[in-house]
Amino acid sequence: MTDEYDIDVRQEADYLRITASGERSFQRTERLLHVILAEARARDARRVLLDSTGVTGELSLTYRYTLGEQVAQLFAGTGIKLAVSSYSDGASPFTATVARGRGADYAVFYSEPEAVAWLLAPVDRNRG
Repeated sequence: MTDEYDIDVRQEADYLRITASGERSFQRTERLLHVILAEARARDARRVLLDSTGVTGELSLTYRYTLGEQVAQLFAGTGIKLAVSSYSDGASPFTATVARGRGADYAVFYSEPEAVAWLLAPVDRNRG
C-alpha cells in the first residue's frame, strides 16, 4: 500500500471535482483533506465534490469521529462547501454530523447526483 490515494483533480463548470481511489486508511484520508483544501484554495473553488467511490475499506467509529473534527478544523469558516460521494460507510454520515456540528459545510451521500444537487444548492447545514 502506498502512502497516498490515487487522485484526479478536475475543474467542472460549477465545482471542483476530486476523485480518490485506493485502500482506505486514517492517515491517507487525513492527508487527502489537506490536498482538497490546498486544491480548492489554489483554484479559488467554493464548492468541492470528493468522489470516493473508488476508495475501499472501512474506518473505526473513533477514526470517523476524529476525521469529522479534522474536516471542521480545516474547512469551517473557509466558505468551502464539501460534498462526498461514496458507496460505503467509510465516508460516513456520522463524520459529516461531527464536522457540521463544528461549523463545516460538509455532507456525505451515496449517490453522486444527490451530492452534486446539495453542492449546488444554497448552504443548508441541516442536511447530510
